[in-house]
Amino acid sequence: DDRVRWEFKIMPGDDPEAIAAPDSVERMISPMVDPADVDVQRIAKYTFRSLVASSWHVGRVFLAGDAAHLQPPFMAQGMCSGIRDAANLSWKLVRALRAGETALLDTYEVERKPHAQAWIEEATRVSELCQMIDATSADERNELLRESGGRLVPILPSLGHGVHFGTPSEPVGELSDQLYFDDGRSLDDEAGQRYLLLLGTGADSPESTSAVFVASADSSAAVAGQLESQAAIALLVRPDRYFAGVARNSEELGLLLAELPTR
Repeated sequence: DDRVRWEFKIMPGDDPEAIAAPDSVERMISPMVDPADVDVQRIAKYTFRSLVASSWHVGRVFLAGDAAHLQPPFMAQGMCSGIRDAANLSWKLVRALRAGETALLDTYEVERKPHAQAWIEEATRVSELCQMIDATSADERNELLRESGGRLVPILPSLGHGVHFGTPSEPVGELSDQLYFDDGRSLDDEAGQRYLLLLGTGADSPESTSAVFVASADSSAAVAGQLESQAAIALLVRPDRYFAGVARNSEELGLLLAELPTR
């Protein structure tokens, strides 16, 4: 609406305190707007860092979010990465505490660190594109952006090695789509914090339980399409909505079902 955020690079030789003074801010925004028409509500200086903690898990202590990884904000993935950390760790903590499966906790860092690292590297790359100060390089960048329609195509990193059941194959470790029943209900809303088992027509399956929600292709064209795209008769989705396993025949389905939690 009527709110605007401007960002300016603090150049070598600039005085960070002086450049953040109100008269300096007015001078910087004046080419774009009459400063008299602006109510400046916040002035802040940031130093962007790209950092990953060497260890995220020691004993009973876990790091998540900015404590585990820092990235420039150019891809808006800082808080998103922290939410993914919490989603990854929370269901594993539940199974460790309720079912004694403490080995699951060792998969938190090895799954999440490569994913966070990929986004940090991408955000750093984009920050370098945004902050170019060489005029020739900036002109070349601008031309490339014009040719691409001005869009940056986001990366889709997979999890690192971890909790992957059955036959390890694509799309294991990748984020699942948001799927819906034919009547408009969201599978995420119906499944809640449970495993989600997507089953093709005619596949033998268990009933939905407190640990697993079963969705059939018969009740959802979206589920049928997801299975068809993987040439699968079943897909197992974890509580954090990453694919845990794929079954393309009855034998692989048996492997998946054997790994389902009972509580």
